[in-house]
Amino acid sequence: MILAHLWFGGKRIVLMRSYWPNPWFDYMIIPKHDSPKKKTNILSTRGVVNNIKPSNHHNKNTGLILIGGPSQHYQWDSKDIVLQISTLLKAMPETSWTIANSRRTPQEFFQLVTHLLNEQHLIDHADVDSNWLPAQLAEAGQVWVSPDSVSMVYEAITAGAMVGCFELKKAQSNNRIVNGISELIQSKMITPFQQWQQSRQLTCPAHQLNEAQRAADWILNQ
Repeated sequence: MILAHLWFGGKRIVLMRSYWPNPWFDYMIIPKHDSPKKKTNILSTRGVVNNIKPSNHHNKNTGLILIGGPSQHYQWDSKDIVLQISTLLKAMPETSWTIANSRRTPQEFFQLVTHLLNEQHLIDHADVDSNWLPAQLAEAGQVWVSPDSVSMVYEAITAGAMVGCFELKKAQSNNRIVNGISELIQSKMITPFQQWQQSRQLTCPAHQLNEAQRAADWILNQ
């Protein structure tokens, strides 16, 4: 980017926290959980900027379950996640559910959930293209995500669906990703599984997120 700027000109914009000096960039767009400095050329966003667009066409009778996998932030437990999914599905038999894995999901996971849904409702990430998830998020009335998949959590919120978060034990007590999920729960943007068990209700995000549009507007107005 620096070389391209020197050769061709233009603005230098980075969508992440950089280890290079801030003055090397015109604008920096950094997720809040990365604790960006307060500077005029830095925009703090809630989560990583994504390509999901808010939707007003959510079907309350459809549910999407997005599963991550082992990470440094949470202690992964496939059996515990499957138990939570089983509780969820039994509580809402009228809902049409789809479960999708990701690159980090252990192979054992689908073996553990095959008794819960028909095979056509179990989606392997390798079998779909990049358009599949945005299309699903635009229609799903509720989305449940494992907490390690923080990007998918923010994508679901951006879509405007009601978002539930499964529970896993924290790998570290003070961690930027874990703290980010806790902040979303406290601000009523997502509903944790334990809270849902008590009320059997999900709440809509407290306000609509569209950080990509906000970032674009911020850049254009500089």
